Amino acid sequence: MRKVWRGIVRTIFWSFERGSWPYDLMVVAIVLFVLLTGCHPFQFDNRSPDAIARVICDTEPPKPSTAVRRTNKAASGTGAQQATAKRLMTSPVDSPEKISKRLRGDLDNIVLMALRKDPLRRYASAEQFAEDVRRYLENLPVMARKDTTRYRVSKFVMRHKAGSAAATATLVLLLAALFVTVHEARVARLHILAEMAKTLAAPRAELSKYAPRIVQVKINPEKI
Repeated sequence: MRKVWRGIVRTIFWSFERGSWPYDLMVVAIVLFVLLTGCHPFQFDNRSPDAIARVICDTEPPKPSTAVRRTNKAASGTGAQQATAKRLMTSPVDSPEKISKRLRGDLDNIVLMALRKDPLRRYASAEQFAEDVRRYLENLPVMARKDTTRYRVSKFVMRHKAGSAAATATLVLLLAALFVTVHEARVARLHILAEMAKTLAAPRAELSKYAPRIVQVKINPEKI
């Protein structure tokens, strides 16, 4: 635990934005990253202050959904990272693959937005950051994701699973009924055309007694 916390403290101390709100938000994002994935967003080959500052300034952190797959390496460490990594690896319900799938999307974008190099592109306030986390927990569209119609529809479906399932089932039934109706109409039409073809295949030798006839009537013009 001390080694992990010491690494976080070094990250805090050598950040190029010490004392500013964007810097504080970045620290919170780093802690959140560690809690979600069991590993640090920045990998330090050299623990010197200059090396740490260079990595933080020049290296883009991975997505949490990608970093969580590094739990095998983190499990060989010590402290909180080791405990978190072992919890992720030994969980009977949530394997690293399942956790990676759950982190993919909104959580990836929320954490990476808080870790952006440009402070102006991060969250403007703690309230904004907390609001995005709250919206994620309530299956609402988050600010960190690009606002598209498809994204909003997917969020709506997740919030109203029962209603969406009922609407989908109703739509499927209506489409099935429409398909059956069209199919039966086509079969009936083909049957009628086949019967007409049998009847009109060749001319009859004599007319039916029910066939219409033309009757000519001559009238003497002088009697008109």
